[in-house]
Amino acid sequence: MTLLIMIIDKAAPLLAAGIGAAISSAVGIVNVGLEASMLMGALFSSMFAYFLGDLYLGVVLGLVVTFLFSTIQAIVVIKYRAAHVITGIAMNLLAIGVAPFIMKVVFGMPSNSPRTELMPKFFGVSLLVYIIFGLSYVAFWLLKRSKIGLYIRAVGENRKVAHTLGFKVELIEFIALSLSNLLAALGGAFLSVGALGYFAENMSAGRGFIALTIAIVGDNHPIRVALFSLFFGLLSSIQLLLQGNWSVPSQLTNSIPYAVTLIFLIARNRIRAKKLRDKETA
Repeated sequence: MTLLIMIIDKAAPLLAAGIGAAISSAVGIVNVGLEASMLMGALFSSMFAYFLGDLYLGVVLGLVVTFLFSTIQAIVVIKYRAAHVITGIAMNLLAIGVAPFIMKVVFGMPSNSPRTELMPKFFGVSLLVYIIFGLSYVAFWLLKRSKIGLYIRAVGENRKVAHTLGFKVELIEFIALSLSNLLAALGGAFLSVGALGYFAENMSAGRGFIALTIAIVGDNHPIRVALFSLFFGLLSSIQLLLQGNWSVPSQLTNSIPYAVTLIFLIARNRIRAKKLRDKETA
């Protein structure tokens, strides 16, 4: 049971950001800035929870501030049609620089924030985890069953045709990208107030990039994203067990999720290339 809880805890932030990546990809935007949203969500949720003494209000306000922060990305990408990847990388670098600066100004130290209480747990699992997994089903319904999901996919398939048909393309893109960043921020909030009880510098630790990979490998399907998130949660759990029980160097175990990420991407590209060759020869 302890291993299962560990896997679920490790999978939760990846699932939240992965679902966010799937939503933005459906509208035609590759959200490389998931890492920034996770970091901001973790920082501001912990900060507000500490000062207000209310975990729930802290998370809500953390999401609001992250939404405001992510509008920079939305304006640059949607209004000015800047490159998605470059803009996302810029947002990540901005967040990495801004977070310790805010910590230094507010708490007098750039690394760790003061501790807060943790979100309540049910059967050993944080309330935020239940919310995140519930949202995976909501995202499935939103993308595959709802009218707004149809609009999102239509814009993602062909932006010009959707505009010609009278769709409010920029509004739909803004909604999809904002939902993407809010979900990533929720994953970050789990890290700070659901798992550790404080904010640590660069605590997202590349999870935004892993989540983007999960969405790509899972073809942006929420159910497949959930399954791959659990798989990566298993890898992270194995990493901790190897480090704790067998004294494997942390430098080696910490590389496991990232190494598997590269393997997954290479395998996916090879499979797609083979399918294209088969179609050409058919």
